[in-house]
Amino acid sequence: MSRLALLKQKQAEVSPGFATASFAWGVAIAPDERIAQATWRVTHGRSTVIERREDGRVVLVLPATPASGTRYELQTPEAVESLARLEIDQAGRLRINVVPGLRAAFWFSAEPKPAGIATENHGKTWPSELQWRLLDGQPLPASWREGHHQASDARRSWLEIPLEKAEGASRFYPVALIDPASDWAWRSYLQFE
Repeated sequence: MSRLALLKQKQAEVSPGFATASFAWGVAIAPDERIAQATWRVTHGRSTVIERREDGRVVLVLPATPASGTRYELQTPEAVESLARLEIDQAGRLRINVVPGLRAAFWFSAEPKPAGIATENHGKTWPSELQWRLLDGQPLPASWREGHHQASDARRSWLEIPLEKAEGASRFYPVALIDPASDWAWRSYLQFE
């Protein structure tokens, strides 16, 4: 069998939803009674705030390329207190500060957005047994959280990596969302300083 024929055969094995996945990223604040009524706001710069609430967490979904100089704050009602501040520096790096006791995590999500498939059926094209893995073969660190949300036709797979002060050198993680049934994967390379 030729390489082209083998490639076409392998491409036919991947589900349409996985092949055309849509990705989002941002910052998740772990469950805490202080965030129950808090909301993310832009306090400097121009941007749209997209916020999700899942499992007691509040997630700020960031644009694909956030504008440098933008600052977001997780604020209590009437902006009485700022619980978290996320700034995009001039180099495009994210800097986050949270009040003592709150935990922040980098949040990465994938969901199906297949072209040409009716909205009411798009979730049915999403593989049911996806796995997040490190590409170097190591298991995910125990502090990381992964999930695969499936409700009615809504499907999403997400990964949370705790943001802690780095001791010494930066950390680099090659991660992948893998469909074990087809061996296809979406890869990303994350660096934390």
